[in-house]
Amino acid sequence: MHNRLSFPTKRQARNYFLARRDQVAEPARLLAAHRLSEKLTASPLWSSAHCVGVTMSMGSEISTSDIIDAARQSGKTILLPRVIAPHTMEFFEYTPSTHLVRSRFGVLEPVGEQPFQGVPDVLVVPGLAFSSSGDRLGYGGEFYDAWLSRHRGTHMTTVGLALSWQVVERSSWPVDVWDRRIDRIITDSSVTK
Repeated sequence: MHNRLSFPTKRQARNYFLARRDQVAEPARLLAAHRLSEKLTASPLWSSAHCVGVTMSMGSEISTSDIIDAARQSGKTILLPRVIAPHTMEFFEYTPSTHLVRSRFGVLEPVGEQPFQGVPDVLVVPGLAFSSSGDRLGYGGEFYDAWLSRHRGTHMTTVGLALSWQVVERSSWPVDVWDRRIDRIITDSSVTK
């Protein structure tokens, strides 16, 4: 964990962490994704979960395909997010027969009539970087922060998956009052909180 970085704006922080993530070679990224998936799926948190929320990874993001496969193999309900309005997303159940479409952000999203009623037991929240106290640097759309704000006080546990360099001791970017913290961060070298 390091904290020599300091960014006056979230945009600068996003640019830095995205450029650094883009430099990770695909074989190393896939190996890290496999290790992170193993850590998550070996945890008691995973074992007790009946329903898992996750996004379909894209680009240089840590792949979520192993997590989705593990959830399917263990009979868990899988939820994927879909943007339905500005700053608003909902989760829809994902099965092998679910039709997916690419959103304007490039993310594969489920086509479904009715959003899932309730919350997942475990929600894997994407992020470019995290602080050890759970601050998350997202992509700037505020979709997850808004959704998490509407579902505070539920039994859900939020999890961030990151390479060790994506976790800083203290937030090195501005944290706004609407930013929601992540409950647990799993890296290739540790699990926090």
